Amino acid sequence: DINLRNFAVTLDDARHAVPQRPWADRARLAAAAAVELRRGYLAAVAFADQQVGRMLDGLEHERVDNDTVVVFTSDHGYGLGERGHWGKGSLYEIDARVPLIIRDPAAPAASRGASSPALVELVDLYKTVVDLANLPFGSDFYGWLEGHSLRPLIEDPRGARWPRPGLKSKAGRVVAASASWPRRRCDPLHRDCLWPGPRGG
Repeated sequence: DINLRNFAVTLDDARHAVPQRPWADRARLAAAAAVELRRGYLAAVAFADQQVGRMLDGLEHERVDNDTVVVFTSDHGYGLGERGHWGKGSLYEIDARVPLIIRDPAAPAASRGASSPALVELVDLYKTVVDLANLPFGSDFYGWLEGHSLRPLIEDPRGARWPRPGLKSKAGRVVAASASWPRRRCDPLHRDCLWPGPRGG
C-alpha cells in the first residue's frame, strides 16, 4: 500500500519489518533501524543536493545559466516514521508535499530566492515550462490540459493572487487544500495536517 517491501535492510545486513499499515496494526520499527533509515534518507537528499549544485555550476561554466529555466521537484513526499508511517501513500501533508524550486533567469531580481505561500500542483509544471520558455504556441497549445502557469507566482511570489486549491487522492478519497483554508487535526511537531475544506467539510 505504501510501495515498500515489508522489510528494510540496514548497513549490518539485518532485515527489519516495516509496518505496512501502522494506523491499523500499530506496528513499530525498531528504534535503531529507524535512526539508520532516516540517516540513509538524509544522505540521499544530501547527495541529490550536491548533484544539483554540480549541474548549476555546469550551466554557469557553459555560459547558458542566463538562458536556462531550471525546475527541481519530486513526485511525492515521504514519511520517515511520523505516526509510525514509512514511505508514501497517506493523505497527510508529509506525503503530499514535495520540493518545488523554479529558477527563471528572466524573473525580476526581487523575486529570486523568494518562496510563496501558494499551494500549487505538479500538474501546473507543463504549462509553466511552456510559458517560461516562450514557446511559439504558448498558452493556446493544449489549452484543454489541466494546470496553470506558475509565472505569476514566479514573478511575484508573495503578492500574486492564486485562489486555486490543491488536490490529493488515495483509494477513492480526495482531500482538497487551499492556503486560505483553516487547518485541522494538525500535528505541530511535524506540521502534518489533514485539510477539511473551506467549511470544515
